[in-house]
Amino acid sequence: MKIDLSSRPFFLDAEGQAWVRKTLESMTLEEKIGQLFCLILRSEENWKEKADNILKIAPGGLMLRPLERNTAWEAVTYLQEKSEIPLLVAANLERGGSGIIKEGTEFASNMEVAATRDVRYAENQAMICAREASAVGANWAFAPVIDVDLNFRNPITNTRTYGSNPAIVAKMGKAYV
Repeated sequence: MKIDLSSRPFFLDAEGQAWVRKTLESMTLEEKIGQLFCLILRSEENWKEKADNILKIAPGGLMLRPLERNTAWEAVTYLQEKSEIPLLVAANLERGGSGIIKEGTEFASNMEVAATRDVRYAENQAMICAREASAVGANWAFAPVIDVDLNFRNPITNTRTYGSNPAIVAKMGKAYV
């Protein structure tokens, strides 16, 4: 099966497509399996040792829990330089840069944003998340959370959603994106 890498969501030019095909053809089964993993870096303590262990698996992605800004930047830079294939670097970014760096902006929760009924707040929320996360090398956001909150007792989604009204969830999610 041949996938069209020139269109959505990839938009690769001929050179980028050739790199993907050449890289994929040269990978061992073990390397391909490693690409399926997204490991977590959650502490500044011994980050370089943890990064070296991450590199042994050669994952496709890395999720950062809030780290000090300098540690996040150093760790992402180090891992990207040492990785043969560029990593997807993710974080929970629905509330601001605080989802990836401890010094990041803490924005209102999605439910608080939705309560305003003003999409400008969702747009501002997205801008803050994007700027602060990209400053430390993140290129993958676990946001916006567009679950419809059908169970207010759910401890996972709860205020991370834009609420229980599907139209409002869609409107705010679209503005965030």
